[in-house]
Amino acid sequence: MCLIAIRLAGNSRWPVVIAANRDEAHARPTDAAHWWPGESPAIFAGRDRLAGGSWLGIARSSTEAEPSGLHLRIAALTNVRPGLMPVDPQHPSPPQPARSRGLLVSSWLRAPAEQAPEPWLRTLAAGRDDYAGFNLVAIAGRISGANGPAPRQHWQAAVLSNGWNQPPAAMADGLWMVTNGLPGDPWPKTRRLGEAVIRSLDQAEADAGRPAQAVDPISTGCTTARARPADGESSLIDALLLALADRQEANPGEQPPTGLSADRERTLSAVFIADEHYGTRASTVILVRHDGRVRIVEQAFGPWGRPGNRVDEAFDAGPRRR
Repeated sequence: MCLIAIRLAGNSRWPVVIAANRDEAHARPTDAAHWWPGESPAIFAGRDRLAGGSWLGIARSSTEAEPSGLHLRIAALTNVRPGLMPVDPQHPSPPQPARSRGLLVSSWLRAPAEQAPEPWLRTLAAGRDDYAGFNLVAIAGRISGANGPAPRQHWQAAVLSNGWNQPPAAMADGLWMVTNGLPGDPWPKTRRLGEAVIRSLDQAEADAGRPAQAVDPISTGCTTARARPADGESSLIDALLLALADRQEANPGEQPPTGLSADRERTLSAVFIADEHYGTRASTVILVRHDGRVRIVEQAFGPWGRPGNRVDEAFDAGPRRR
């Protein structure tokens, strides 16, 4: 995963919104997002078949004390470009990292429900040099009373980078952008995607609650079509996927140097990278609604941005029915 937009807003219709692109070599074997078999808590994520980890995923669990409640954890990962990593003068060519970065995602998703993100990342920081450069976002949420009239949600989030010798940073409500440098660095692609995410959310919030539009079965060609409440969710997902498909490259001089050639810097400066061998493999949107409903949409892509399969998964608070 190489570009992530995260909007945290506890009082919003969608307390957690994530829009992310995974950029990777097209030849690297990958499984699309799915429920991992035999996992407790239940994990929904894509999987890197080469190393066994992931780049973005969500885990869900409930407790006996509150079977209608829901514990959620979300993990998202980007790499830090090698040219931005600090160099030890005594070891200018560091050894190959011992572990795959993708295992950090599955490790957080499997953490105990009571584990908070920041202390967990602080413990992880002691072994950060075992991995190549990474930014890891860890999010934990508890949804109580999901079956009642007023569900309550409590969220915590933090981010850790091993490119800089800094402790994990707590993530307050707001928009957070993470790419291949230090979290929050103002790259052109983070600015473009961030602005598009804000526009999409503003429009979706305005659309939410409007009266449902009648569906004409003749014009739609579907005699079973029904009007649905205009909750803004479908239009928000479409808008976020469109924002993630932005192929506009940065102008010369806009992209901060990261140790690559000028041509390569320009190719990788777009939100969506279209290339024959390396590029955007998947665009993913995760929405957590105020009532505890979760929606995950993943659109896969092949070389040159050729669309592949789409995964669309949704679940409500409470224990998962197998």
